[in-house]
Amino acid sequence: MRNRFKPLPLFGSLLLLPLSSFAQTNGADCTGLKAVTTAELSQREEVACKLNLAPACERIPQLSDQAIFVATVQKIVETEGRILLDGHCDRTKIQTVTVQVKESFSGPLPTNLVLHAGDLNGEYFNKGETAIIFAKRLNDGTYSVSGCSGTTPVGKDWPESKEDLEYLRSRDKLPLTSSIMGAIFVVPPEDGVHKWMGIGFGNQTLAISGPRSIQVTTAKTGEFKIDDLPPGAYTVHIGSSKRVFPSAEQQVNLKAKGCAHIEFGIESAEDYREAVKRFVTKANANHP
Repeated sequence: MRNRFKPLPLFGSLLLLPLSSFAQTNGADCTGLKAVTTAELSQREEVACKLNLAPACERIPQLSDQAIFVATVQKIVETEGRILLDGHCDRTKIQTVTVQVKESFSGPLPTNLVLHAGDLNGEYFNKGETAIIFAKRLNDGTYSVSGCSGTTPVGKDWPESKEDLEYLRSRDKLPLTSSIMGAIFVVPPEDGVHKWMGIGFGNQTLAISGPRSIQVTTAKTGEFKIDDLPPGAYTVHIGSSKRVFPSAEQQVNLKAKGCAHIEFGIESAEDYREAVKRFVTKANANHP
């Protein structure tokens, strides 16, 4: 998973929350703080994390309002804050992080800048680590990070950071067109809600409509990719008489130099049995 969020025992993650709205550093109580409920936080977290596991070409263009850069953590100051949650004044941990910027992908940035992290942001840093950072600039010139933005340490233990860096460093040279990619799976009806139980289901017809309309047939593995699409809103429809989840039509909004990854699941006991047979036959052929 991309998200490095460490859940809090009291109220889980608090993502994309303005620091000044809910916490006061070194305060003893919650006087003057805006009240927030667990339901509100859960809803905000769901929206914020929706793109968290998406490929770099889909997620990063959606974060164009943020500063994106590689930096090394120089200093961390941890303090205690407060949040007025469900009517109770609870403690939180706040990190004030000073980083040295090594590489910027969103215009000039100061060599050293200050990030707000910790419980309220759902993101934590360790001194000396280098990371790809996605942050929003605050009015005072500091920056705030979110655990669902995709901030990721750089290194061999974080392969997703390699994908992000490859995309970011090549972005200026990419064409202004976009791509839609994904896969189609078949599942037995009783497992219709479990997409991870699916098997790739090929030779399915997809109709894409939008700024450019096109019809494609998926590969034998169920995978598909359509390139050279002008940016804009598209509808992807799968031509199947079987029950399809999440639905037979999905909408995506393509950004320039971006992509969208979608999946369809088809419920069919007969097709699932045939897919399992093909899978087993292929596996036996490869491992006699």
